[in-house]
Formats: sequence, C-alpha cells, structure tokens
Amino acid sequence: MEQNSIVKTIFSFFIKAIKAIFILPVALGMFMAAVGLTYELVLQLFAFAAEGVYPMPYILSQLCTVGMAVFFGLLISKLLFTRMLEKLPARTLFIMLMVISFGAAGFDVMDENATEDFENMYYPPYISQWQTQTITEEINCDYSYDYIPLSGSFTVLSNGFRKSECVEFVTTPSLTDSFNVQIMYKGKQAEIYLHQNEYQMEENGLYQFDINIWPQDYDYTLSAQDRAYMYKHGINLEYSEPLAVEKIIIYTAYPEKFDISEMWFQ
Repeated sequence: MEQNSIVKTIFSFFIKAIKAIFILPVALGMFMAAVGLTYELVLQLFAFAAEGVYPMPYILSQLCTVGMAVFFGLLISKLLFTRMLEKLPARTLFIMLMVISFGAAGFDVMDENATEDFENMYYPPYISQWQTQTITEEINCDYSYDYIPLSGSFTVLSNGFRKSECVEFVTTPSLTDSFNVQIMYKGKQAEIYLHQNEYQMEENGLYQFDINIWPQDYDYTLSAQDRAYMYKHGINLEYSEPLAVEKIIIYTAYPEKFDISEMWFQ
C-alpha cells in the first residue's frame, strides 16, 4: 500500500509538472494574445472613426478572433485548474470556441467579398504629397566588360510617363572605375541595396549588378490608419510598401555599357 501511495504521488507530481511546463504557457499565451488583439482592435476602431468608415465584416472578424483566443485559453485553463473552473463546463467552452471560429471564418469571407473589387495599390497614394527624399550609393565597377546588366524591382510613383523612363544616366568622366546610384523617392525612411550579383557571374558569366530600395522597417505591416484609408477610398493596400520611386539616376563615365532590360517597374 505504501509503495502504491509513493507511485501515485510521483505520478501526480509528474502530471502537475507537465501541466506547469507545457500547458500553462500556452494558456497564458492565449490570454496575452487576446489582450494584444484587443489593443490593436481598439486602435483600429479609433482609426475607422477618424475616417468615418465602419467595415462591419472586418470588425466582427477581429472580435471573433479575440474571442477565439479567450475561449481557447479558458479551455486549456480548464485542464490545469479543473476544480477552480468546475462551473465552466469544458463542453460549453468547446462549443463556444467552435461557434466563434466559424463566425470568424464567415466574416473573413464577407470582408474578402467586400474588398475584392478594391483597386490594388503598391503604395499608399497619400505619400505622393510627402517631401522627396534622396539616397545614394557608389560601387566599384570593372568597365572592361562590354555588357553590364542592371537588375532590380521598383515601385514607381505615378507621374504619367512610362515607368522605365524614371531611369536616367548622367555621364560623369571622373567615374571610370565605379558608378553611383542616386534614388529619389517618397515615403518612409529607406535604404539602398547595391551589389554585384555573384550568382549570375558564377552560373552565367554575367557581370551584373542588383539595385533595390527597401523601407528601413523590414517588418512593416499595414497600420490602423492605412487600413482605414483603404476602406474609405476603396483601394487595397494589404501588399503595399510605404515608399515609391520618383527617379533613379546612374552616374558613370560609360553609360553605354549598361543595360536596364532586367530592371522591373510596377
């Protein structure tokens, strides 16, 4: 009997340890997620109110998402604190979780149907009113090659011209062993990425340079204000970046050496 009691005690301690180490963090994570989602939703509601738009499918979808985190956290907590939460039947919590999950999915579909006709934009249109910024970078270049392709992908500010025309070469006699790239853009603070493409050299024998410009905030996500702007003006900004290029100027002593056919503009 005493041996069985010891075994039961050890087993009970082992189960409690598993719950404390593996299950409790998940429950706490769900409740913390609910708090974070609620905070984001409140910010979004203020932004919607400022713009005078109230996209109910989106709002209800976010509310359901908060509810999912809460009820999932309660369901997990029920496993940890069975006696303390005995007045909360696990079956009821599970049913509520399922109902809210289906609700979130349904409202998501309604929101997608409401926004599917929105015009896709690669950048928020309001940045066209911002002040132009300039960023430059210089890199060494071996001009013994007859053919020097340039590649890159750019979102171009709509100025009524063909987008490839935003690239300009300026002959600069002093730059005989390098070239300078100057990018004028509007939007959030950005940084330029300029380097020789070693892969193209090794695989295809191309002496190619890659040019790109990215926001310094690599983890940029759609802000509450941007989402409100999106619904108010009927444009889709979910895949946009907060910058657009006005002009790309390349200073070099040998502009005839360069080919921009691999540069892509949208």
